[in-house]
Amino acid sequence: MKHFFLLCVFLSVFLSHAQLKTTYEKGWIFKDQLKQNGYIRSDDLSMRSTHVCFKRSLEEKKCETYGASEVSSFQVANGETFDLINVAVDNHRKEIELFAYLIFKGEKLSLYKSVYNAELFYVLSKDGEHYALQNNKLISGEMEIRKYNYEGVLNFVTEGLAFRNDKKISYDEDYFVDIVSKYNAFKNAKGSDVRVEKKAKNYFVFATGMGVRGDRSEYFGKIIHRKYVPKLSRKISINFGISYFHYQFTEQNKEVRRSLWSMPLQFQHNFFDKNIRPYVFSGLSFTYLDTSERYNRSVLQERFEQNYALNLLYGAGIEIEIFKKMYVKAEYRREAYSHPVLFGIGCVLESR
Repeated sequence: MKHFFLLCVFLSVFLSHAQLKTTYEKGWIFKDQLKQNGYIRSDDLSMRSTHVCFKRSLEEKKCETYGASEVSSFQVANGETFDLINVAVDNHRKEIELFAYLIFKGEKLSLYKSVYNAELFYVLSKDGEHYALQNNKLISGEMEIRKYNYEGVLNFVTEGLAFRNDKKISYDEDYFVDIVSKYNAFKNAKGSDVRVEKKAKNYFVFATGMGVRGDRSEYFGKIIHRKYVPKLSRKISINFGISYFHYQFTEQNKEVRRSLWSMPLQFQHNFFDKNIRPYVFSGLSFTYLDTSERYNRSVLQERFEQNYALNLLYGAGIEIEIFKKMYVKAEYRREAYSHPVLFGIGCVLESR
């Protein structure tokens, strides 16, 4: 009953975890040959490659989603421009229509990037024609690496400049920008790198709580540094810090206590960026585990390989936001041993 009461108390308060929330930026869309000003939802490149979510004012509860058949281009206030393009991919086996992010704007040659089948690729735009630069990759079920000859495409569009360049051709964004810039200069045309740098978001998370499973109970505390890199993904974070778990249970008429100190490095993926967010995580942790019987008599011999270890960790959970920066959370965690489902309280601070 005591454990049940404590569990209810913890469920009634909040566990804070940093999370990149859904935000909107000022911008415009070009629809029906008209420019419409409003607000565009902040999404990953993979999502913006297929659609844009737009609303005319922040007071509107939901944004309206427009696909490639409805909008020809859109731009956000920070300068990011997305244009609708048609391009042949997979060695000209298929023609697709999608939005592409303009990263170098030139009078003679421009460069875009987008996402197709979960793969990042680049597009050269010249004289109204588009040319895909896809990286070579191993296709499931095929014995050899499928080659897309991006080197040849790049060299053809730049009229041999890629092969004459001092640098070896590589599938790298900075390299593509450099070649496109040199081509415009070679043609006495203006050009500029219009990429917008998105800074990483850093948070410090402080949390404490407990879990109960039958007659077993566990208490924990943790300090975690959480980093989001928006240009890669708004839903995946890198987490590093220190945690302490105190686990006690009865086994063979003996009260056993486990003290676990952990330094985890884990990646967490949130499925949604809404108020209710299920997630999964995995990673590695360096741990110190001490197990003792009642009255603190050591069960393990004091040998390094028994107390210290490098462990695989993984788990899943769900967060529900109650107030700003405050959450209720339930989590299952496997780290050194199988933990009970954990609940707790905490706070989060954003690091500038």
